[in-house]
Amino acid sequence: MVLVAVVWGFGLGAGCSDDDGGTNDTDAAVADAGPDVLTWDLKEQTCPGDPNCGDQGDGTFYAGTVVVDLTPQDLKEGPSFVDLNGNGEWDKNVDEFTDANGNGELDAVWIAGFGTRPATGIHDPIEARILAMRHNETTVVMVSADFVGFFYDHIMGIRDLLSPGTAAAVDKIVLSSTHNHEGPDMVGIWGASFIESGFDPVYMAWVQEEIAAGVEDAVAALEPAHIVHGAIAVQDATGSTLNLLDDSRDPVIMDNQMRVMRFFRPSDDSTIATLINFGNHPEVLWDDNNLLSADFPHWLRDAVEDGIPGLLEGVGGVAIYVQGTCGGLIGPGHVHPINDAGEVVADRHSYEAVEAFGHRYAEFAVAALDATNGAVVDTEPFLTFRSREVFLRVDNFNFQAAFRLGIFTRELYNFDPEVYIDESNTPDLVTDLVYLQVGLTSMVTVPGELAPEVFIGCYDGSCSYGFDIIQAGNPNPPDLTQAPTGPFLRDLLQADGSQFQWLLGLGQDEVGYIVPNYNYKLAELSPYVSEAEGDHYCETNSLGPLVHDQIVVPLSELISGQ
Repeated sequence: MVLVAVVWGFGLGAGCSDDDGGTNDTDAAVADAGPDVLTWDLKEQTCPGDPNCGDQGDGTFYAGTVVVDLTPQDLKEGPSFVDLNGNGEWDKNVDEFTDANGNGELDAVWIAGFGTRPATGIHDPIEARILAMRHNETTVVMVSADFVGFFYDHIMGIRDLLSPGTAAAVDKIVLSSTHNHEGPDMVGIWGASFIESGFDPVYMAWVQEEIAAGVEDAVAALEPAHIVHGAIAVQDATGSTLNLLDDSRDPVIMDNQMRVMRFFRPSDDSTIATLINFGNHPEVLWDDNNLLSADFPHWLRDAVEDGIPGLLEGVGGVAIYVQGTCGGLIGPGHVHPINDAGEVVADRHSYEAVEAFGHRYAEFAVAALDATNGAVVDTEPFLTFRSREVFLRVDNFNFQAAFRLGIFTRELYNFDPEVYIDESNTPDLVTDLVYLQVGLTSMVTVPGELAPEVFIGCYDGSCSYGFDIIQAGNPNPPDLTQAPTGPFLRDLLQADGSQFQWLLGLGQDEVGYIVPNYNYKLAELSPYVSEAEGDHYCETNSLGPLVHDQIVVPLSELISGQ
């Protein structure tokens, strides 16, 4: 249910390759490759610090926010879809639709996740929520969009649409996806069939234009701001997450910390924006839903802003949910939430359930801002970042096929497209890693779905919250004696002196799962096509066995300033 929900029958795919900040392990092969090979000059940024990013100014921290409605304006023929076999998916030889344009094909907005689901209507808006921040000459704009993912190439396309003045003022756009499995397919793999893309270039162009306009508006709305920083454990009174969150891959390790920042006006304490970071798949509605929805983030944001009658007072402003460590299949899909009346919701994939999950998470978010729970007011926040582009090698056969078929719409580098792909001619993609400090909080982006243990470690069972760290009956359990001992990414962030540490999942890209090396296992006879024994689905939807180091090593260097 993450990046690839189907198997490409002819067994081709994509992966990641190591990067040392400017070289690539395919350089030798590239040197002899043909003239059609694409190369890319990897870029790095430091602000303040770079020659074009000084630190002069009034020392005031500014914030501005805007909400952009990205709900598709035309669902095409999707609303006419008649699901005759009742499985929620388009089955060409069974189901019916009104062929309005006479091409014999169902033209629809395809929903990202689980299968071939045409959108038949809209339950709640698909949005991008944008926060602009400025301190002296450094300006960063954070965007969180209700999509399953958003490729780095398309983020660069947003920047190209900015006006010259805004482009000169904005040093960095940091875009993350909520990883919503009930919104439009923005990566391409959930189309009408295994070999048909669900990606709509016309819709993507409109989305890029709307987000670019939103960036302009958020920057124009900048005003002085202070920040409340907080964090809270999402668990019940017994320390369990059994009605809140689970992990469906061993070892069961969850980062149940919800991290929150409230940006407020010093003049009257009113809220500008509330940023909420929590690792959790937005897929409550599961596989038989055909209505576009933002899933639980919609209800979480609404309740943080406006409250829950009789239960919670909202804080106003604009609430923005940003994804955390959702890899390893962290999500609410296998647990039953508690509704506003204190009752367990029987149907865990219903709209009652999605509202209940959102409301319970909102209660934690607001509680995290309370000083009695450790929240801290920052009256002199600052803003710095370091970023680095890296090459990631595409080893997964399925992903390679998706590129060959035009299902994935992004560039590949450092290989000869006219020559058969093998170990000496394997493509790379380019992505971006960001280390960001916002006052008392430091954070990093990861361009995919990171297993929580890569961020927090916690191999001792203390982060299983009511579940066994290894589930009974696992025929191929991970060998925890081989697990790494750290320091982990959170440890490295703590070493910078910050009081709060965040990880932004699906930040700047969506390249699939990132799991620890010791527990990365491929099926011997059909790697990437089928999963290894013992629940290794994540590997079939990863770039390859090198992806962990290719991301974590340079990210660790960014944090430490190397």
